[in-house]
Amino acid sequence: MCKDKLSAHLFFIFGLRTLLGCHRLYKLSIKGRIGKLPEFFHFSSSIAKIAFKASLLEEDPMATLENLPKLSSLTLFDSTFVGEEMACSSKGFPRLLYLKVWGLSNLKRWRIDAGAMPKLCRLVIAHCEQLEMLPDGLKFITTLQKLNVRWMSDDFKDRLRDEGDDFYKVRHVPDIKLD
Repeated sequence: MCKDKLSAHLFFIFGLRTLLGCHRLYKLSIKGRIGKLPEFFHFSSSIAKIAFKASLLEEDPMATLENLPKLSSLTLFDSTFVGEEMACSSKGFPRLLYLKVWGLSNLKRWRIDAGAMPKLCRLVIAHCEQLEMLPDGLKFITTLQKLNVRWMSDDFKDRLRDEGDDFYKVRHVPDIKLD
């Protein structure tokens, strides 16, 4: 990396950490490559809404973001994460109400452990063409009221219909929309 690019990258990393540490930061939207998320303790404890677009994260962002105590809304959009596997651990995302996973074209597997996202009400999954199936752990999220699956393969959507292989994971969800 040339000196100018390295300087700009270091400035961005330290600038991002400074911004994330602002105590009154409530909402954050980041567009563009950031490479790697800072550790969760660099984030303001008051942050409630985060949206990423085209961040090209190679490491699973859930491991960091699930530790934010007041996070209620999370959008991962358009190549935010370029890896193949995401995991949400037990007790992760304690206040998350809304999650949008859109355009993660390399995502193949997504694990949600029992106890994760205990307040999730709305989930949108779209344009994740490689995603093989819904996470099994969705069956434990009894608060889920709305599931919107858009622009996914017919095979993926068929797994969610009555009698489909994944229907048992979401049978408790009153509003399921398959577009």
